[in-house]
Amino acid sequence: MTECAAVLPKQLPTDFHRPVFCLLGVAFDVIDMPTVLGRLRQAVHERSRLVLSTPNVNNIVTVQRNAAYRDAVAGCELVVPDGMPLVWMARWLGIRTRRIAGSDLFQLLMNGEAGPLRVFFFGAPEGVAQAACERLNRDGGPVSGAGWHYPGFGSVAEMTAPEVLAGINAATPDFVVVALGTAKGQQWIECAGAGLAAPLLSHLGAVVNFVAGSVRRAPLAMQNLGLEWLWRIREEPALWRRYATDGWALGGLCVRSVLPLVLRRLWRSLLPVQSSARLDLAVLDGGRKRLTLSGHWLPGDLDPLRQALTSLTETDGAVVVEAQALGWVDHNFIGLLIRLYGHQRKRGQRFQIDQPSAAFARQLRWHCADYLLAPLAVTDIHFTKNGAQAWKQ
Repeated sequence: MTECAAVLPKQLPTDFHRPVFCLLGVAFDVIDMPTVLGRLRQAVHERSRLVLSTPNVNNIVTVQRNAAYRDAVAGCELVVPDGMPLVWMARWLGIRTRRIAGSDLFQLLMNGEAGPLRVFFFGAPEGVAQAACERLNRDGGPVSGAGWHYPGFGSVAEMTAPEVLAGINAATPDFVVVALGTAKGQQWIECAGAGLAAPLLSHLGAVVNFVAGSVRRAPLAMQNLGLEWLWRIREEPALWRRYATDGWALGGLCVRSVLPLVLRRLWRSLLPVQSSARLDLAVLDGGRKRLTLSGHWLPGDLDPLRQALTSLTETDGAVVVEAQALGWVDHNFIGLLIRLYGHQRKRGQRFQIDQPSAAFARQLRWHCADYLLAPLAVTDIHFTKNGAQAWKQ
């Protein structure tokens, strides 16, 4: 296999105007399925990079213990909840969101909802990616199989070798669907992304099995009731241990994080706070930016913050957020800060929250977003020769 030149997709500016919310440390997009399909269609048409993440309960549990995976998700262009327990928890907090299952999304793609697509399958158990690719081409629908690659059980460095990426690019896919396991799959996307010409990248492990027919999806009624995990155990008995571990961990998160936020929401409904949001943006020597935030921030106060984040990320430079007088904030506010954190990390720029107030630090902790309080330095991010971010092993 020889390396070939590839036209890489455009990297669009981070969109801070799209609505987001923080749930258990992850900034999710407030979006519906038709809009997701439209975003994918637009990215393919414009040849612009879009990394889609679809966190489920297992992914949320992984976020709590794997900082590299957590940070990678923070930098994705589109993050949607795939799992009814996450949707239920969001609704307990007054967040209107819907489940966007990766398998449902891919079925709509197969139905032609985003136009013709060429899909490359990377990973999955031996023979499964090939079967999925052959099935797409046999069906003759709007989604065709551009190719497949079974990398075995090697390291991410081996899986991102130039000849591997060149082989994927030679197949000219629009969408690379990865199935390597939660953390490893996202790691591969980060390390390989800068060398891939396909505009769409996503880790959709179970989707490859569903397309290949090696695993059947749960009946719709079980999906709507949040019981798809029972069906998956029936189909793949080895999964029972993972579901038991994840369920126990999620219960702990509900007690430590979701319950305090539910009680806070009830308290604020009885004793509402008054808006006193204040913002100041300054550019310092060396291109450093200082964003000073203070007062109580209500949902209607966020437009100036969105404008400020858009302005300060137009050029590279370290960002320091001064929060010593910051009061009440909500999940939307914290979601925007996670997006800023993800942007700075992708660009290899510093991010720091300076002197956070006790109230703000407590709210970050309840949202499982207190990792934002640890300064992100340029030395925390490493780049390979082709510019892709490499994770610490």
